Amino acid sequence: MNKEIRTLPVELRASGDEESRTIEGVAVVFDSWSRDLGGFTEMIKRGAITQELLDNSDIVMNRDHSDDKMLARWNKGKGTLQLELKDDGLHFRFEAPTTELGNQALYDVRNGNLYECSFAFSLDNDDTCERWYRDQENNLKREINHISGLYDCSLVTRAAYPTTSCSARAEEVLLKEEEVTKVMDTLDNEIEAL
Repeated sequence: MNKEIRTLPVELRASGDEESRTIEGVAVVFDSWSRDLGGFTEMIKRGAITQELLDNSDIVMNRDHSDDKMLARWNKGKGTLQLELKDDGLHFRFEAPTTELGNQALYDVRNGNLYECSFAFSLDNDDTCERWYRDQENNLKREINHISGLYDCSLVTRAAYPTTSCSARAEEVLLKEEEVTKVMDTLDNEIEAL
C-alpha cells in the first residue's frame, strides 16, 4: 500500500469578514478528471471516500504536507478540522490558529497566494479499488473507486505529483490486460477455426 499525493486546483477561501479566521474549501473533488499527472489523468469516483473511512481516520490539515506545519486536525470526528462529504467532494473548514503559521496561511488564502489543496491517500492492493484503461484517443486513464486511507489535506503553493510508482503500476496493469486480451483473441480464433 503506497501513499499517494494529489494536488488539485480547488475552491479555497477565507471569510471576507476581517474578524473571521475561517478557511474552507474542497480538498477532494469527485467525478472530475484531473490534470495530467505525468502520463495519465485520474478521477476520484463519488463513493471512493466513505463516512466510515472518515469516522475511523486521523487526518491533519497541513501546509505543504509537512506534519510540523499542522493547521488543524480531525481525529475520528473530533478536533479543530471539520470534514463533510457532499455530492461534489470532501469539504473542509477550520479556524486558522493564532500562530505565525496560521496567520501566514490566512494571509496567503485571503490574498490569493494559496488557492490549491492537496491530499494524501492510499489504496488497498485490490483490483476493485482502481481501474486503469486507455480511452478512444489512447490516453491513459485511472478511476479510483475506493480509498482505504486518507492521511492529510494540505494547503499547497505548487502542484506536486510524485507519480513514479503510479505510472509504473499503470503500465504493469495495462501489460497484464493486453496479455489477457491476446490470449482471449487467440482462443477466439482457435474456436472459430474449429
